[in-house]
Amino acid sequence: MPDRLLPVFLRFFLPIAVLVALGAYLMGASQVKSVLADVRSKESLNVGRGAAALSGAIVEVVRDVRFLSTQNELQRVLESTEPGNLQALAHEYMHFSNAKQLYDQIRWIDETGLERVRVDRLNGHAVNLTGDKLQNKGNRYFFTDTVKLAPGDIFISPLDLNVEGNAIEVPHKPMIRFATPVADTQGMRRGIVIANLYGRELLHAFAAATSDIASRAMLLNGEGYWLKSPAPEDEWGFMFKKRDLTLAHRAPEAWSQMRATDEGQMVGADGLWTWQSVYPLLEGTTSSTGSADAYQPSQGDVKSRQYVWKSVSHRSAAELRALTQRLWLQTGMVALTVIALFALVCLGLARTWMAKARAEADTRQANAALRVELDRSSELNKKLTHAQNQLLQADRLASIGQLAAGVAHEINTPTGFVHSNLHTLQAYATSLLGIANDLEAWLNAGAPHDDTLDALRTRVQAADLGFLRDDLLALLKESSDGLDRIKKIVGDLKGFARVDTADWADADLNACLDSALRLIEHEIKHRADIVRDLNPLPGVRCNAGKLNQVFLNLLLNAAHAIAERGTITLRSRHEGDWVSISISDTGCGIAPENLHRIFDPFYTTKPVGKGTGLGLSLAWGIVEDHHGRIEVTSSLGQGTTFTVRLPIQVASS
Repeated sequence: MPDRLLPVFLRFFLPIAVLVALGAYLMGASQVKSVLADVRSKESLNVGRGAAALSGAIVEVVRDVRFLSTQNELQRVLESTEPGNLQALAHEYMHFSNAKQLYDQIRWIDETGLERVRVDRLNGHAVNLTGDKLQNKGNRYFFTDTVKLAPGDIFISPLDLNVEGNAIEVPHKPMIRFATPVADTQGMRRGIVIANLYGRELLHAFAAATSDIASRAMLLNGEGYWLKSPAPEDEWGFMFKKRDLTLAHRAPEAWSQMRATDEGQMVGADGLWTWQSVYPLLEGTTSSTGSADAYQPSQGDVKSRQYVWKSVSHRSAAELRALTQRLWLQTGMVALTVIALFALVCLGLARTWMAKARAEADTRQANAALRVELDRSSELNKKLTHAQNQLLQADRLASIGQLAAGVAHEINTPTGFVHSNLHTLQAYATSLLGIANDLEAWLNAGAPHDDTLDALRTRVQAADLGFLRDDLLALLKESSDGLDRIKKIVGDLKGFARVDTADWADADLNACLDSALRLIEHEIKHRADIVRDLNPLPGVRCNAGKLNQVFLNLLLNAAHAIAERGTITLRSRHEGDWVSISISDTGCGIAPENLHRIFDPFYTTKPVGKGTGLGLSLAWGIVEDHHGRIEVTSSLGQGTTFTVRLPIQVASS
């Protein structure tokens, strides 16, 4: 880069580069903040879904246990434990188990703790266990804690692993028990009804609700032990007395926050933690601490706010760093691309600026030389201006001459008043003037001599005044017609004035057409029948008087085109933003080679002396001033149609 170019380039580039870098930083920071807020929102949403799934499942099971405790078959058993009643109750439990497919066991345990009716679900089917397969559960915590309750209250055990034969069942079978005490009609306690819910069903519902965050979703009990974890080896630590398998041991800061609040989020050194609490104990339900040992009682009752599960998500610090680093990298790449583009633009600007500076210097030199040339050419400019003025004047004279020639042609037609009679009238007037002078002299003589009277008679005979008898009336009529023709030409020429928009108003074009028709109806009715095909039209802002003149001219043309009896058809249409008025006749038509000239001033297809050739030109001008157009179609021997199309201008209300 040349030495002189570099300072100019930097002058353009450095401020822009600083602004782009600052803008990229602010945009990146805003984007990182927005993405992290979105992450927090999604984590909260998914953790909430997991909590809601657990709460919904608990409500359904409580409803089922209350139903089981009020069955008629159970009431009959409580009154009499004869085998038929026990068999009927077992049959109902089997039907219920097969319908729900949620319960590992449904049992009635009598007041001594002995299982009297037990239905297990084995290999997907309900099985009624009898005889020595029935066990005494009188010393299990779920029995002892339930029989203390009032009938109708529900005991909900902790979610733990099933214990059979004083040992944790293998493979592990998560279980949560729902039980309620029952009494006979005399109010005597007769044991409990208990349903063992597959804990895995609860855990599956939780996993389905949190599938979007499956790799980091977890469920903990109130002591921080994992009931569900992305690492299965961490689960059920409390059943095996492994106190290190708790969140309190792994992440004490996060667990401290979770125990203190029902829901929330925190960002620690180990990442983003999100949690929401689930309280399984509903109104009318209770629980206890339970026991990991098969025959050990629970340590005590658990209040509703003490029985808690925590739906938790953990997004590691490494994940968050990777996410923010990716955002910053994308922002940086965009910023570098923009800076590179601006560098190219600034390089071009620097070169352009230097080229402009050189050009300005060259221009100053050229201007100095040009001033000299301008001084030399000022005289030539004056001459050119004078020539232009002369051309403009000549053009105006030519236009006036064209109009004058047209007027003269119309007045001086071979059959016109001036051409045919002017010289004759002048000769006759000269003769009459001489006779009048002689007659005046004869009368002034007092008593004229016979020779004076003979001279007057001789002069009259010589003048051949026979025209007074034969031609005077015809001459006067033709003279009157010629004067009327000159008057009409002058009137039509005055009609070429522009339409004054100050006279515009809202008008009904059908009414304008009807008004024009009434003015000449006496002239048309002997030539043609009138057919109306008029549709309702919106108001059009216009000069109604001028449009009346257009329709009047077109109606007269239609009437004059019909030699014998014919038809004139009037049509009106509303077509989008336009209205149209058509006037059709069944007259002689216009030859195709003449159609392009019929709107020219002084051009007419009528016989010589029968038209001025100004009516259609005037109509064209009026329609043009209304921003419309006039169209014509014609066929020789079949007739002609003139159509006036005008734009709709909404009338002011």
